[in-house]
Amino acid sequence: RKDQKRMEAEQRQLRTQVLKPLEDEMATLEKRIADLETAQANATADLSKPEVVASPAKFRLVSNTVEQVTQKLEAAITRWESLTEEIETVKKKLV
Repeated sequence: RKDQKRMEAEQRQLRTQVLKPLEDEMATLEKRIADLETAQANATADLSKPEVVASPAKFRLVSNTVEQVTQKLEAAITRWESLTEEIETVKKKLV
């Protein structure tokens, strides 16, 4: 009985040490993805504004912004996917 409680306490401690940082990163990443999606939508919408369409320089600037935000978004989503797998793997090992 005492050994079982000790093992459960060790399991909880391990879960906290290993899983908590991953879950914290996941929360931060999800916020970043949401912010990037908003920025991408806003920049994409700017591409259809008459003042942007009428100016090649503005259009190029906004297009570059859309491209940069899209690249950052894709990188964040890729990290989110690998982090999700990592969390699932850790959870399976801790069961």
